[in-house]
Amino acid sequence: MAESVWLPNEAFAAAWMEYVVSGAVGDATPPAAPTDVKFHRSDDGTVEIVCEAEADFESGLASFIIRRDGEIVARLPEAPIGRFGRPLFQTMSYHDTPEQPLPEMRLVVPAGEGTEAVYEVIAVNGVGLESTPAVEAESQ
Repeated sequence: MAESVWLPNEAFAAAWMEYVVSGAVGDATPPAAPTDVKFHRSDDGTVEIVCEAEADFESGLASFIIRRDGEIVARLPEAPIGRFGRPLFQTMSYHDTPEQPLPEMRLVVPAGEGTEAVYEVIAVNGVGLESTPAVEAESQ
């Protein structure tokens, strides 16, 4: 008798069974740190921050925290959206597909006092775990 398996491995099978029972999958690992972070200080006294982020397949990305000199100055989005399941940075449809338009990974914050400050970007997943800060960069 031939055996047929449609799940790739035991870990995936366990996660699938958890999802079938509870409608969510537990997540004990923080998301990856944002990458390709760029800062640009404008003449109008604001700092534009753009970055890329990997998906968190267990619980999704809920938000990003921006810190200036160690102090939180912004969260993107201020209030994650979630009509189905966990509130997330990118809203999902009933079919677990991203809704359009996709959110822009861009934030403009007022510049701090002085000419240079250290900014950090932290990804937060759907269960509130935070990534390590993205590589610290001084505004220009």
